[in-house]
Amino acid sequence: MDKALGLIQHTLVGARETGKWLLRVKDIFVYYEKKTKPPYHYFRSEKLAKILQSMGLRQGFIHTQPVHDLIHVMFPGGNREARRIHYLLKSMGWITYGPPLILYVAIYSNNIGGFKLESINGEIITSINYSPRKATKILKTMIMTGEHVDEYNGNTYFKYK
Repeated sequence: MDKALGLIQHTLVGARETGKWLLRVKDIFVYYEKKTKPPYHYFRSEKLAKILQSMGLRQGFIHTQPVHDLIHVMFPGGNREARRIHYLLKSMGWITYGPPLILYVAIYSNNIGGFKLESINGEIITSINYSPRKATKILKTMIMTGEHVDEYNGNTYFKYK
């Protein structure tokens, strides 16, 4: 399942080769892109969430294995070509964006984590295994909407052959 999630990470979720899909909550997909500032992003997709739920993928943190070799076997153009699937879904209306969100990640002494996702005005969207009093470390970060594609590269991502 880890390799399947890795493939989903770089195609349907659209994370770059250096990116990482972090979590899925309801219809919210959060990923990390170290090449961008700020590095945390999200999008919403009810259809994609329903498909993954029907496959048995639970909400929460996502653990994937590197699949770079598999990507290059399946997609001759590599990761950039694989990401086009994400942009195709976007062009079909499967992917939407909203205002920035706040993500809190709690890490406990047993290396298990929890998280809370809030709107900018403090409304809790969801909280799973989040107990700040028990945490040894808490990460708080803003999650931006959108994938931050350079407009100059728009033709390579949004044109399909």
